[in-house]
Amino acid sequence: MSAETDFRAVLASYAPLTALVGTRIAQNAVPQGASLPYVAFTATHTPEYGIDNTLHADLVMFSVECWAESATSADAVAAQVQAALLAEGVVCTASGGTYDPEQGLDATALQAEWWVT
Repeated sequence: MSAETDFRAVLASYAPLTALVGTRIAQNAVPQGASLPYVAFTATHTPEYGIDNTLHADLVMFSVECWAESATSADAVAAQVQAALLAEGVVCTASGGTYDPEQGLDATALQAEWWVT
């Protein structure tokens, strides 16, 4: 399995999060017209190699965006994403808010480090 598959599985199996977003947890993008709220995430891989070019580990930085109709709702979804990850020993290292004026939607963005060894 990939880190992305495992990451999504952790989120999708956390009942308090799925109570808010259902199955609307997507890698890279959600389908146009998706119901709110939803979670979209992307991943950046930074492999760690030994001197003999053996892969020792892969640091995957996940950027997670929790979109909703209000900042309060987006924050509530983000809190459950953080709780789901924390239950797996993964800590969010950054968070912040954003707004899409074209769609009139708020988001809470998170970053999390995920190590694959």
